[in-house]
Amino acid sequence: TRAISATAKVLSPAAVADALLRGMARGTFLIIPGMDSRLGVLAKRFVPGVVHWVMDRTVAKVAQRHGTPR
Repeated sequence: TRAISATAKVLSPAAVADALLRGMARGTFLIIPGMDSRLGVLAKRFVPGVVHWVMDRTVAKVAQRHGTPR
């Protein structure tokens, strides 16, 4: 989990609250705060195989580094 989330940026509570309030005011069904999160959702939607491949590679590298089987 740490290896996968290592590149993720943490949003401030104020930024998340602002995004939620804006989304609710617009009547948005799905509110995804932060550009990184939006890009991740779009990638998962349009190229899920690539996302799975990247995640699998990351997990395999960590497992190999720690000497545990995947």
